[in-house]
Formats: sequence, C-alpha cells, structure tokens
Amino acid sequence: MDEPLAVVVERRHLCKELVDHLAALLDAEAAHFSGGASGLLARWMMLSKIDEVAPRDPVLPCTSTGDVELAADLTRSGLEASAASRVAAAVSSASRAMVEESLERVRVQTDRDRDEAMAVDVAWNDDAVTLRWGGQRLSLSDAHYRRLRSLYERHTASLPLLHSHNEAYSDHQNEDVGSKARHEALFHRRLFALVSRYEAVGAAGYQAALPSAVWPLLVDHLGISGELFASPLNASLDRFCSAYADTDSWFGSLGSAFALEDDMFLSQDMAFEVNPPFVEALMVRLVERLHRLLRSSSHALAFVLFVPLSADAASYRALSQSPYVQAPLLELPRLGHAYREGAQHRSAIHAAAHRLALHASALIVLQNEHAQRLWPWTTALADRIKQAFAAPATALLQETPMPTATLIDDNDYDDDDEEEETL
Repeated sequence: MDEPLAVVVERRHLCKELVDHLAALLDAEAAHFSGGASGLLARWMMLSKIDEVAPRDPVLPCTSTGDVELAADLTRSGLEASAASRVAAAVSSASRAMVEESLERVRVQTDRDRDEAMAVDVAWNDDAVTLRWGGQRLSLSDAHYRRLRSLYERHTASLPLLHSHNEAYSDHQNEDVGSKARHEALFHRRLFALVSRYEAVGAAGYQAALPSAVWPLLVDHLGISGELFASPLNASLDRFCSAYADTDSWFGSLGSAFALEDDMFLSQDMAFEVNPPFVEALMVRLVERLHRLLRSSSHALAFVLFVPLSADAASYRALSQSPYVQAPLLELPRLGHAYREGAQHRSAIHAAAHRLALHASALIVLQNEHAQRLWPWTTALADRIKQAFAAPATALLQETPMPTATLIDDNDYDDDDEEEETL
C-alpha cells in the first residue's frame, strides 16, 4: 500500500532536522571536526537498514544496529572516541523518536481519503517538470520525467499513461477516461514519493553514476544486464537494484541487492555492474556475498565493480586478491576520470553534468570460469573504458583547472528548492 503523501513530506522535514541536529552536536563537541553531516547520516542510514528486519521506517533508523559504525565513522573523521559515542547515541535516539512520535502522529492524524484526493500539482516549464504537494516542491528534468514514466508503464499492470504532457487522450471506442485520469494521478503521487525520498536522504555524491559512454562497452563486451546499486533516478538499464523497494519497485527496482534471493543470480548466465556507495562497512559485506555467489553458480556469473582504489581498505584487498579477479585491474587516476552527477534528475543542466573524481578508483572484474569464456576481459577493452571515463574529466579540467568540488559528503538540501508556502 502506498504511503500517504503527508507522511512522505513529514519524513523529508525530519531528515533535514536530523542533519541539523547532528551538525549542532558536532559544533558542540568538536571545533576541528572534518566531515559533512549529510554524508555521515547517509552512510549511517545505509548501514542500519541492511540487516533491519521489518523496519518501522524505510529511511530513518529505528534500532541501534548501525550506531557502532556511526561512532567509528565519527572517530575516523576526527572526533574523540568518547565524544563520537555520545553523538552517535544522541542521533540514534533522535531518529527513533522521530519515527515513533512525529511520523506515527502524522500517520494517525492523516485522513487517507483526503490525502489521496489531494492531487499532485504538475507543471511544465521548458525542459523541467515541477511537482507540488503539501507545500513541498520538487523539480526534475523533462528527460528524467519521460524516462520514469516509461519505466512505470512497463512495470505496472495498469492502463497505459499519456506519452506526453501536451497530448490529449484519444477518443477510442470503450476507452475509460476516468480510469486513465485516476491512473495518471496515481503515477504522479508515486513519482512525487520517489523523488522526495531521494531528496530526503540527500548526499547525492552517493548517487553518482558511470559516464554514458561506458555503458555500451559493458553491455556489448562484458554481458552486463543489470545494476546492483542504482535507483530509478540514475539507472541506465531496466534491470536494477536500489535501496528503497517501497517507492522504487513501481519503476522497476528489484529491491536491495542485499535482500535479493540467491536464485536471482544463479538461475542463468548473468553479469552485473556494481557501483556501490563508497562506504567500507557496506563494501565488506558486499564482497563476501559476491564471493559466495561466484562459488555457488553453475552458470556464467560476473560482477564488474567500480570501487575506491585504497590498498588500506579490507574490501579492496579482498577484491584485488580474489580467486575470481581478472587481469588487468584497471586503475582510474585521481582527476583523470569523472562520474555523472548524482543529482542528475533535477534539471537538464544537472543531467549533462559530471563530477570530477578527486580520488583514484579501480575497475575490478570478478568472473567464474564460465563467464571468462563467455565475456573475456582484455587489455584493449580496459583501455577503451578508461578513455570513456577520462573524456568528461578532461572537459571538466579545461573548464576549471583547479577543481574544488568533492565527490561525496556534499549537502544536497537546497533551501531554494525545498519548500514554499503551504498550498
């Protein structure tokens, strides 16, 4: 069942409050703390939800599962251990209170019929689409709107939607215009919930995607047919996993990569692109699962990973020394490659933008024997992929010789685009 949009709007407010709360705690505890509050919270939310069974909320942590890792993250960022523990406990307590009190109050008080009767207002302006509901305004490019609409049409069993905002419904015999209008309204509610979810989580650096020119090489030569870490907003393929099944499944998501049954990977020849959030604790868990799947498969199975090049990280060592790793291990140098902007959905400008990588990355190919024969990984192919990553980086360096933008930990709560007066 779809959540009331009143709950969707309230959750976004609460996520912003939690970022501000963490920032205030850090100001009180550490004058020399280095790191962004939104990035810290995003990492904590990701880790907390991996093992949470039947979560009370899909975003805000409701248990202490990830508190130890949050404290460790704070310590790595410069906070003393005792202060890190205090901050982690305070943030965890605040998150639980938000779910148990604030969100629950909105759920109880919301009149579902009235909530559903209040339509999402949709407006088009040149190459942008604006969605408004309950005082919250969200923007996305027309290209992303059309892409999401197409995904929704393919992955729901409802009546077909309009193909363009300026087309009238045809007047075919037996056409149920009322049903189409209801379906149109439901699509926009689900679209609003989807975009609001990712804006609420913030830290768009974790949604950065591969350059478009890389994808044909992966699909045509390495058999890639699915993405293990994507979202409806940045997916390049129709088969993808994402963090939030409740909002994303309407647009084709298979759910979390950690929640998928093993049979999904083992029933036939399969190859997946893997561009995970660069969060070490998550990546350690990921590598363990990929190795287990590779050991179990009797079909061709391959994973093409894009990860930080860090010899000190346990996940990187496990990948680079894996019995399934294929040579060459492709190094993408600092300032020598770029990713597509994580907030690419917001406008046509964002959609065309890339983010320069300020840290080296590595492309690592894991294949079992069947996959090695089916999709050979060669030096020539590695060179072509490296060139596809380098092209947008070269363009960025020509525009801005001394780049200062970071790849992650940016604060993506834009006050100009978040709220307006209550409608």
